[in-house]
Amino acid sequence: VLLQRPSVPLPRSLPLRRQQLR
Repeated sequence: VLLQRPSVPLPRSLPLRRQQLR
């Protein structure tokens, strides 16, 4: 669900999204 909301990338979500990509 977070991936569907890239319009509001929180500063803490940034590192989280990067880890999920890995």
